[in-house]
Amino acid sequence: MRVSDRFVVLGVLTILVLIVLGAATFLLIPNTWLQDRLVLIDLDRTVRPANPWLARFVKTCCGVCGAVCLLAAALIVANFDRVLRYASNLGKDVRAFRQQIQTDVERFYGSGYRWEVIGVLALLVLGFAMRLGVFLNPMSFDESTTFVLFASRSLLDVLSDYSTSNNHIFHTLLSYLSTKIFGVSPVALRLPAFVAGLLIIPLTYWLMKRLFNANTALLAAGLVAVGPPIVEYSTQARGYTLQTLFFLAGFNVASYLRERSTITGWAVFIAVFAFGLHTVPTMLYGLAFVAVWMFITAARGQHLRTLIHLGPAMVAIGAGALLLYLLPIMRTGLPSTLNLFRIPWADFPEKLLGALRTIRWCWTGYLHYEFVGLLVLGFVAAVFPLHKRGLVLLILIAMLAGTLPLMIVQQSVPPPRIFNFLFPIFAGLCSFGLSCVFGMLRFNQKSTHTLVWIIIVTLISGGWSYSRLRFSSKQTGYPGFLGTNCCGEGFFADAPTVAEQLRSKLNRGDVLVAREGSGFVETTRFYLMMAGLSPTLVHPYDLEVGLGQLIRYPQLYVVVRRSNAGGSGELLQTLGCSLAEFDEFFHSPKLLEHNLVTDLYQLKPRNPPARAPTVAELSSNIDYVW
Repeated sequence: MRVSDRFVVLGVLTILVLIVLGAATFLLIPNTWLQDRLVLIDLDRTVRPANPWLARFVKTCCGVCGAVCLLAAALIVANFDRVLRYASNLGKDVRAFRQQIQTDVERFYGSGYRWEVIGVLALLVLGFAMRLGVFLNPMSFDESTTFVLFASRSLLDVLSDYSTSNNHIFHTLLSYLSTKIFGVSPVALRLPAFVAGLLIIPLTYWLMKRLFNANTALLAAGLVAVGPPIVEYSTQARGYTLQTLFFLAGFNVASYLRERSTITGWAVFIAVFAFGLHTVPTMLYGLAFVAVWMFITAARGQHLRTLIHLGPAMVAIGAGALLLYLLPIMRTGLPSTLNLFRIPWADFPEKLLGALRTIRWCWTGYLHYEFVGLLVLGFVAAVFPLHKRGLVLLILIAMLAGTLPLMIVQQSVPPPRIFNFLFPIFAGLCSFGLSCVFGMLRFNQKSTHTLVWIIIVTLISGGWSYSRLRFSSKQTGYPGFLGTNCCGEGFFADAPTVAEQLRSKLNRGDVLVAREGSGFVETTRFYLMMAGLSPTLVHPYDLEVGLGQLIRYPQLYVVVRRSNAGGSGELLQTLGCSLAEFDEFFHSPKLLEHNLVTDLYQLKPRNPPARAPTVAELSSNIDYVW
């Protein structure tokens, strides 16, 4: 028994005692004082205390935590020698798991693999450059909504409000902290997704080298460095790259558990997938994929310990995720938190085929047929090598068994971006097939073989990245939107400019009018908030209601996308009215600004209201249920 084991046990005992003392102190705090500090922030920036039950709930949880820690401390003191033996065994378990990883580090990045290390670093630089090319784009619609509805509010709102699925809670928490540290800006908001997107590259290399070989790992990392779904969502403040990162980390840990079942490995596995589910609930697809893969590989290899531990681990992941979602469930209810959107069975095949088409366009770069052909060649070739055929087929089986049954049970087809976490697996299978084709060539020296392969990886990855750096707005077919591909949402190119123009023009009661569903509403709200204005100053114009919804404002500014109509005809198209209807409500419009893809008009009503709308009345501009 090591001396360090005794110090670890004493350290744990000390921490438990401190938690008990802290919980006891916290319970003495008056409920009213605590309630005043548990605040919610509405979108009109009104700060209000949370419901009284929340203060009682927090105190109850704190009391339960203190009681559990007190019981644990008492058990440690009463059974100190036995706990020391457990600590000694646990120490051996931790060292065994660490030794597994350390062995791979020495094997993957030792002195004999210098060119591979250089290749991975070069791919990281390429991936950074590709992401930086779109990192500074204006905000897209969904990420703007994420900030406006969630990350701009209080920490309690971030952790408890799941009224829409835009709140990828763990990612929103990181974005919230980032904006508190670095200030509100697209860079600060996107930083967590950007960092996660870069870390996907080495994790893909690590996983593919464990599953296949060095050549496969290097090309797979190259494809992930420039692949459209990873690049685009690495530059959007959404949780999808974080979900992919957790999936790859969990898959890597699962590959170690397949070889040797350790308590430490299972603890890491449980934590990774629990936080992955806390980021995006559809991480359930990734968890099912890895669980099926582990079950089949462990059964084939007769790893009984892994099979025995897999079930309890799944239960622990579910319990951990439930605990993390406890606040959202209590605030918004279980149905809203689960956010299930069922579709009729008759529409299921059509929706599934549509999702597969979108995934094909997104994952292959849509118009780059030379790269599509190359990837298809690799994917087909991956099935034929005899020495790895079983592993490839097993991955494909796990992919189908982990996704399709869940969709059938839920009776829904998730948006294609939900499956971005599978792109590194797809890249790995294609890379394995191409590496097998390359392996038919013979070289005199291993270094020459490695160098030639690195050149091939550079040509494929670099050529793909160069050919798809950016589509113009005409190529996308959406004037005013400059998307890099059909993977991610587009963005309103003039949003920062319009917000800056309005900052000095908006008086009390004035609003900006943008057509509902146009995408202008969400992004303009974000940039108005950056300028210190309220997001309620943007009125989403509903065509079905008509001009009557605007009579309460003393003055309006309307953002209009330019089209073939020209001049005021574009304004009438935006408002969905005739010239006679317009003249009934407003004086002649005044063109204030002529921007890149839109025009900004000023409107003054013929019968202005007696008073400007109040802050509370303006808050109705946010179409959102609190």
